[in-house]
Amino acid sequence: MNSRSGIKGFGNDKWRPLAASGLLTLVAAMQAVGSANAQTAETIAPLEVTSMHRLNDSFGWAAGAKHLLRTDDAGQRWTEITPSGLGERSIGNVFFLDTRQGWISTVSATGTELSVAGTEDGGATWTQHAVTTLDESGGMPVAIDFADSRHGWVMLRLPSSPNFSRGLLFATHDGGLTWQRLPAPPIADEIEFISPKVGWLAGGPAGDRLYVTRDGGQTWQRQNIGPRGTVGQAAAAAYRLPVFGNGRDGVLPVVIDNGKTSALALYRSRDGGASWSQPALLTLAGDAGHDGVVTAVVDAETALVASNGHAAPTALAKGVQRASALASRLSAPQAITGMEFRDADRGWLLVASGQCEQGKTLCRQENRLYATTDGGRSLSDITPKVAVRAGGPGMGASLVVNSTGKGFDKCAIGSVSQMQAWWTNTPWSWANVYIGGTNRGCGQSGLGSSWVNSVFNQGWRLLPTWVGLQAPGSSCTGCSKMSTDSATARQQGINEANAAADTAANLGFPAPTIIYFDMERYDPTSHPAVKAFINGWVERLKQRGHSAGVYGAGINAANDWAPIANPPRAVWIAQWNGNESVWGLSGLPDSYWTDHQRIHQFQGPHNETWGGVTFNIDSNRADGPVADN
Repeated sequence: MNSRSGIKGFGNDKWRPLAASGLLTLVAAMQAVGSANAQTAETIAPLEVTSMHRLNDSFGWAAGAKHLLRTDDAGQRWTEITPSGLGERSIGNVFFLDTRQGWISTVSATGTELSVAGTEDGGATWTQHAVTTLDESGGMPVAIDFADSRHGWVMLRLPSSPNFSRGLLFATHDGGLTWQRLPAPPIADEIEFISPKVGWLAGGPAGDRLYVTRDGGQTWQRQNIGPRGTVGQAAAAAYRLPVFGNGRDGVLPVVIDNGKTSALALYRSRDGGASWSQPALLTLAGDAGHDGVVTAVVDAETALVASNGHAAPTALAKGVQRASALASRLSAPQAITGMEFRDADRGWLLVASGQCEQGKTLCRQENRLYATTDGGRSLSDITPKVAVRAGGPGMGASLVVNSTGKGFDKCAIGSVSQMQAWWTNTPWSWANVYIGGTNRGCGQSGLGSSWVNSVFNQGWRLLPTWVGLQAPGSSCTGCSKMSTDSATARQQGINEANAAADTAANLGFPAPTIIYFDMERYDPTSHPAVKAFINGWVERLKQRGHSAGVYGAGINAANDWAPIANPPRAVWIAQWNGNESVWGLSGLPDSYWTDHQRIHQFQGPHNETWGGVTFNIDSNRADGPVADN
């Protein structure tokens, strides 16, 4: 797992980690103070590991939101190398070029300041450098990568619905001292550079996008590799980043699914990715879903793959597929969410679990790090332990959650069985569903009236969302957009409402229900057209017996959607500030939409595992209308 990322900051100050002995001394001292200082007491607890990487047989690192640790003996002992002075910042992504040179990215609590810190002594000291200050809040770093000691890149994802992937890409040519903004990338996802000029970008809302750059990230060319009938002509491909042992020999993992059969295809290149050979195939079992498939590729003949749910992981060793022993080592609520293997036997695994003990009121998640030397027949818990505030993040303690109004949104729907696992084991009470629209980028092969009815019967409430024409000033360069003429835009809004109402009825959302329109953030030049468009959308849905909502940015809602003749019944605002409240949102006065008319998307894309099923989701809090049966 090559993790990458960024922060913004305060000049070039030095960050120094607190030695492990210092941590123990600090804990002992604080515990001796007594009950008067109980709220600030710290204790030693397992780290909630969010990312890790094993660079060689001995050296590796593990990171959580507030801690970074290294090991020099394959996980037997850990040393804290967290930069001091993080404050409210959280660690985004980590990348080590070797055992001494490394970089981390962090972003401020508001999501407006991105910085990168670098070390040349294995984390003993860190130097921080500002990358950028953003004009919209809530961005999150999703990737950091260095091709050598001087050339590096940081990818920042901007707030959007899971149907879109928009971001900013920055590059350095002096080891992270200074950064320049590159042209907007086609998607905001994982990157892998194999030289200062050649790099790869994989992901997108449906996971079906693969790009290559040969000019250091200035331009990107889309690649279409597979599935070539390997599991059926209608198969969809979801790309992972290629793995290159050198500048020419590489392996490209592609998850292929035709709705009935899925497989991991391993394409091989010997010319730096200019061409790829017909792949070796590993058949997958269970409800995979591209965001629930975890791969560890060693070379063209050695790989491990774990699919969503409780299906047995599969291994490829010397070109021969075999069942992995890992499945028997996991309990029902557990799922593999990350893997790093040196060969078919030696590797690290991230294992997540989550379940609720009393309905949706007492829910708990935890992430642990395991090592194996025999292909998974035995596992050793090597989760680092760190000093944390009592009751604070990273302790793995039970979290009491009031589920009223909490929901998630993801690009493609989960299967009925996966949704049942999440209903039984999560604090979430509603889920978003992208029902259609010309700009819908999520494959919804399983979506129909039967799915909607089954999920309603499980107890879920739903948010049907339409992804139609975007604003003329939208940052989505590949989207279909509305007219700049207000009269035409109004009619387009009416047309979108008719199409959404028809689709909703066919799916089992008869009137009256609420349908949200996904309107991604746009610049002020779009105001007249968007006002007319939203007015037509709301007016026509009312005539069809529905309520109309709109998803997007707070500033666009206040400036354009509030003052029109037919404002939306409710607004769903994207602001990744980590605060669940629907009030105090940037750009949107609290005096607008006050009568249970707000939903707040407060956390961007991240994996969560509940009942043994992993989804990549955004987190939301609702004090507004959702669809029920």
